[in-house]
Amino acid sequence: LPVTITDARVEDNAAADHLEISMKNTGTSDLNNFDIYFTITDKVTGDKEAYYQKLDNLTVKAGETVTIHFDNKTTEANHYYGNMNGLYGSSTNGLTFDIQLHSAGCAPLSFSVDKAKGTAEVAD
Repeated sequence: LPVTITDARVEDNAAADHLEISMKNTGTSDLNNFDIYFTITDKVTGDKEAYYQKLDNLTVKAGETVTIHFDNKTTEANHYYGNMNGLYGSSTNGLTFDIQLHSAGCAPLSFSVDKAKGTAEVAD
């Protein structure tokens, strides 16, 4: 896959928490027909969840950098479903996201990103 991951994050104090991936198309042709597969592993319990999604309407033009978000704002361009009721939204342990990004006609690109340990919310 002729893509460089320029940024990948799952927790950022400057923005709402969600999986966010910025990628640059380093090839000479536009890329489309993307899909993504990722597993989330809880670093303490070892619990795992896996997700597969087609990234409908995502095109990355040659030389272009695009950011995709998994934050449930699915009416916005490049925003996709993210299960906030799963490990990401419920575990305060550190998490590892193992990701495979794929575009039609190319081999998948694999990379990982970690979410730091959080704190439990205290009810008033």
